[in-house]
Amino acid sequence: MIVSRTPLRLSFFGGATDFPGYFEEHGGKVLSTAISHFAYVSVRKEKFYDKTILNYMKKETVENVDEIENERLRECMKLIDINFPVEIFLQSDVPSSGTGLGASSAFLVGSLNALWFAKHGNLLSKYDLARMACDLEINKLGEPIGWQDQFACAFGGTNTIEFNKEGATVAPVKTTTENLRMLESQLLAFYTSRGRQASSVLTEQKQKIGVNLAALDEMKSQVVKGEQHLRNGDIDSFGSLLHEGWLLKKTLASGISDKDIDNLYNTAKTAGATGGKIAGAGGGGFLLLHVPVAHQNSVRQAMREKSLKELPIKFETEGTKVYHVGETF
Repeated sequence: MIVSRTPLRLSFFGGATDFPGYFEEHGGKVLSTAISHFAYVSVRKEKFYDKTILNYMKKETVENVDEIENERLRECMKLIDINFPVEIFLQSDVPSSGTGLGASSAFLVGSLNALWFAKHGNLLSKYDLARMACDLEINKLGEPIGWQDQFACAFGGTNTIEFNKEGATVAPVKTTTENLRMLESQLLAFYTSRGRQASSVLTEQKQKIGVNLAALDEMKSQVVKGEQHLRNGDIDSFGSLLHEGWLLKKTLASGISDKDIDNLYNTAKTAGATGGKIAGAGGGGFLLLHVPVAHQNSVRQAMREKSLKELPIKFETEGTKVYHVGETF
């Protein structure tokens, strides 16, 4: 059996500048981190039935790859030319879609990683995996998304990721381990229990790139400010900058926030949060907050009263990995 483990991610600053429609002309830049919650993909050669079996939120049993309903797995298998029956399991530490933690791209990167190893017996570079995932999601499947999730999940770590016509560069944020631990200890995340399809929000964002240029330019500039705050250990200013970024993000598309989300965010602010945002495209999923330690109990209590469940946050230094258990293919 081959198992891949791929981290999910939190994006702090620069989101939406990773759309090709923006970065190919203006250059994009994001600051994000991988977190120690994972998407798992296991692959084993099917020995008893001449069929491929897929297990995710539903179960599929097919004789031909073209019959697969899960379009991401179908295109992964076609791209890598998996021409033998396999059984594939997908599992995640969090709900597998609509969370804003990049789970869809993490599953895709992990699937490519595991299936490539199953077919070839070696590993692609993290860069090649991320670019392959971007090409499949955006060009093949026509998803209205950017590039940051694929690179964040493939590489792991806390990074500045830049995008341009030539591709992407991933650079670890230059700061101390102590500063990273300090930021980590002051981030709280709560599940709103509102799953959403990111495509509608992201489609509107993509369509409005031209009219949102000033906001996107400012969001990109926040990456540099965020790096500086993290390098200087000024975590309170990092939190305040998250608030400024959230105000900008809400202007990009109509579905990013609503009265209920604003109410949750304002409740957290009143209880002591410095800043925050809805993770990912918006509209639901996880509410990410920066909260000084002295106010964390009051924020947790306020969120419990809203029936929100907390997701512990721990940064992850490693990207997607493959584990090989048992006999080879």
